[in-house]
Amino acid sequence: FEVVRTDPPSLTTGQRIEQTITADLDDGTLTFGWSVIEPTDDELAEIAAYVPPTVGPAQLRIAMRRQLSITTAQVDAVIAAIADEAARADATDLWEYATEIRRDHPLLTHRATALNLTSDDIDAAFRLAATF
Repeated sequence: FEVVRTDPPSLTTGQRIEQTITADLDDGTLTFGWSVIEPTDDELAEIAAYVPPTVGPAQLRIAMRRQLSITTAQVDAVIAAIADEAARADATDLWEYATEIRRDHPLLTHRATALNLTSDDIDAAFRLAATF
């Protein structure tokens, strides 16, 4: 048999591929190909609802500015308004130097409330941030 290999196709969100093998006895070829499997409606809904557990700080800052019209200066002002000096210093360090921002971090939840943001707002910002 002559072996024929094909490159896998490009996929869109939710699609999967399976490798196929076809033998043609008439021309003596064995073809390794690909079959694209489309996602179900349930799978697409699950993908749309997914919120990444972490994003990078620059990603989140951009997403907050684009999606929520929240600037870094506004976040800085909320942090500066923290009465407890140690808590304010911790919040400043986390906001300025973290290598990733966790969606479930209490500081994020608390600061979001101070910025009049809902949990859905933050989820949307995290989803957008993950695309950068």
